[in-house]
Amino acid sequence: MPSRHARELLLYSIGVREDCRRRGIGRTLVREMRRWVEAADCPEVWVLADNPAAEAFYAAAGFERGGEGEQGVLMLLRRAPTEET
Repeated sequence: MPSRHARELLLYSIGVREDCRRRGIGRTLVREMRRWVEAADCPEVWVLADNPAAEAFYAAAGFERGGEGEQGVLMLLRRAPTEET
């Protein structure tokens, strides 16, 4: 599991009702989360994607697959370090 940084965010999950999907709600939630992690100077966000649809969603949102052998499918979103970090 990630824990190399003093700050990190575990994104537990994003759930959008099936009848409301494909309208940009999930993307909007991730965009707002990214604004928050930027303001909080949090260099890493991780989530365990537990099915192919979730993995595809997080990949489309900029997350990358974590290392082999991780529990579930670990998806990481890393920010570029700021000059102060």
